[in-house]
Amino acid sequence: MADVTLNMGTTRRMSYGFNNGKLNGDVDSKKPFLIGVSGGTASGKSTVCKRIMEKLGQVDKDHTERQVVCISQDSFYRDLTPSEKIKAEKGQFNFDHPDAFDNALILQTLKDISEGNKCVIPAYDYRTNSM
Repeated sequence: MADVTLNMGTTRRMSYGFNNGKLNGDVDSKKPFLIGVSGGTASGKSTVCKRIMEKLGQVDKDHTERQVVCISQDSFYRDLTPSEKIKAEKGQFNFDHPDAFDNALILQTLKDISEGNKCVIPAYDYRTNSM
């Protein structure tokens, strides 16, 4: 998981990765593994992830020192077409639909993490509905 705190509309990219078997080059580690937390809107996913981070003592650490991070699917919305942007501005675009996400990028990112490769977590800009 990769906990990346983003302000709405902020374009910022964070990178996490393993270097010579060490997370961000600092911490000895084994092969990374993923824990998926899923559920409907407002079902408590963020709360569960926050509690996991707290229990593992990761909340107060700088992101470069963490051994556990949270990645939100919201970071992987795809760029909207001009007509979809108009719908989004009117509140008529379904951001919960699977087609709203860049699923190929999600899959590649999860593969990279699983293989211990450094990866970049995109920052979606909610003002422009693009990366």
